[in-house]
Amino acid sequence: MNDLTRKVILWVLAAQAAVVGFWAAVLPGAFYAGFPGVGRSWVRPEGPYSEHLVRDVGILSVALAVVTAAAAVTSAPRPMVRAVAAGWLVYAVPHLAYHAAHRTNLPVVDQWTSLVLLALQVALPILLLLPRSRRAAGPDPVADDGAAARLSAELACRGDGGRASMDRHRSVVAARGRTTAPGDPEPTSRARRRHGTAQLSMGPIDYVDVGTGPTLVFLHGVLMAGDVWDPVTDQLRREFRCILPTLPLGANRAPMHPGADLTLAGFGRMVVEFLDRLDLHDVTLVGNDHAAVLAAAVQGSPRIRRLVVTSCEAFENYPPGLPGRNLRLTALLPGGLLGIAQLLRTRGLRRQPLTFGWLSKRPLPDVLVDEWLRPFQTDPGVRRDLRRYAAGARRRHMNDISARLADVTLPTLLIWTSEDRIQRRDHGARLAQIMPNTRLELVTDSYTLVMRDQPQRVSELVREFADRDRLMSPLREPDHAAAAAVPDRSGGSR
Repeated sequence: MNDLTRKVILWVLAAQAAVVGFWAAVLPGAFYAGFPGVGRSWVRPEGPYSEHLVRDVGILSVALAVVTAAAAVTSAPRPMVRAVAAGWLVYAVPHLAYHAAHRTNLPVVDQWTSLVLLALQVALPILLLLPRSRRAAGPDPVADDGAAARLSAELACRGDGGRASMDRHRSVVAARGRTTAPGDPEPTSRARRRHGTAQLSMGPIDYVDVGTGPTLVFLHGVLMAGDVWDPVTDQLRREFRCILPTLPLGANRAPMHPGADLTLAGFGRMVVEFLDRLDLHDVTLVGNDHAAVLAAAVQGSPRIRRLVVTSCEAFENYPPGLPGRNLRLTALLPGGLLGIAQLLRTRGLRRQPLTFGWLSKRPLPDVLVDEWLRPFQTDPGVRRDLRRYAAGARRRHMNDISARLADVTLPTLLIWTSEDRIQRRDHGARLAQIMPNTRLELVTDSYTLVMRDQPQRVSELVREFADRDRLMSPLREPDHAAAAAVPDRSGGSR
C-alpha cells in the first residue's frame, strides 16, 4: 500500500469518528433521537436515553478521531499507523459483532446499511495492517539507487571485470519495477487497432475498431472499458469487424454532457445513437454484466440484426449482487465514490467480493484494471457521471425493460454461467422463456466475466451464431404472460 492510500484511509476513519463524536458529545439528545440523520433513527430502538452514556461515547469517538488524524497529518511511521489500526479494530470488531447478533426492530434496509458501514470500520483498519507489496507499490527508487551506488563502488574497486555483474544488477532492479508479467493475457495487437470518438448528443464515446467482416459491437460493465473483451476479439478479428465502445460507466476518458440521460433506458438510447453515428448495419450486439444490451434491444433499432447476451443484470437483480448494491450505497454518501476511488489504488482490495473479486475466477491483469480505474480516480466529471447513474439506479427501471423483452424478436444467443456469484444463475432460463427466437448456452468454470474466464468457448459460440446465413427458426410467439409476470419489487429505496 502506498502512502497516499494510507493517508486516505486514515482521513476517512478520522472524519467519520469526528462527525459521530462531536454530534454525540455536544448534542446528545439530538444524536439519540436522530442518528444517522436523513430521517432515520438507529440509536433510539436500542433502549432508554442516557445523556451520560451518549456523551461518553461521543468523547471517546473524538479521542479516536484525534489520534487517527494525527497519524494522517504527520505521515506517521508504520508502527504508529499499525497501533492506530489496532485501536480501531478493538473498537470496531465487537461493535460489528454485537449488531450482527442483535437485530433491532429497524427496517431491513437500515439494518443492512448499518452493518455495511460497521463492516467498513473493520475492513479499513485491516488494510492499514497489510504489509507493503513491492509489486503493488513498484520499485523504490531510493533503495534501488542506493543499492546500485553501493554495488558500483564495490565494482570500481574490482576493476572493469565487474561490469557484467553491474548490468545484471540493473536488470534485476528493472524487473522489480515491472508491472506486467510477460505472460499476462493481453495478446491483441494494439498496432492494428483503429481508435475513434463518436460525438453523441449525450457526450463523446471513445471506441476501438479492429478487424474486417460482419460487424460485432461489444458492450461492457461498470468500471470497465471495451478492452475487457480483448481475449475474445483477438480470436474473432480475422473474420469479423469488432467495435468496442467505452460507455460512461467509470472508465471513460471524458465525461458526458451535464444533462445526459444516464438511466438504464438512457444507456439503451445511447447505444442505438452510437450505431447511428457510425452508420453500422446488420450489427450483432454483444453485452455482458451491464444491461445496456437489453436496454438497446427494446429500442427496436433496424441496425441491430442479432443479440448475444452473456451473464448480465436482469429482472429484480438490479443493481446486481453485492458489488452493485455496494456501489449504489457508496454513490449515495457524500464523497463516497472519491474515497472508494482512492482505496482501489490498493490492488489487494480490488480482489475482494465487494469490488472485482467475484467478477472473474481468474485474476484480472493489474495493469488492465489500473487503466480502467485511472479516469475514475482522477477525473471529477467521470465520477459525477457514475454517481448519477449508480445513485439513480432503481429496480423499476430494470423491470420496465424486462417487461418489454417479449416484443424483441431478434435472434438471440444467451450465454450464461453456472457458477456466477453476482448475476442470477436462473435468469438466463427466464430470459429464454420470455424472449422469442432464443438459444441458451451454459458455460461452466466461469463467473460473470465469461469472456475472461472462458474466451475460447465464448469465441466459438459467437462465431457460429454470428456467421450463420439462416436465422433461427421457427420463431416462437412472444410470451407476454411471462413478461407481465415480472415482479415490480422496486420499493422506495431502489
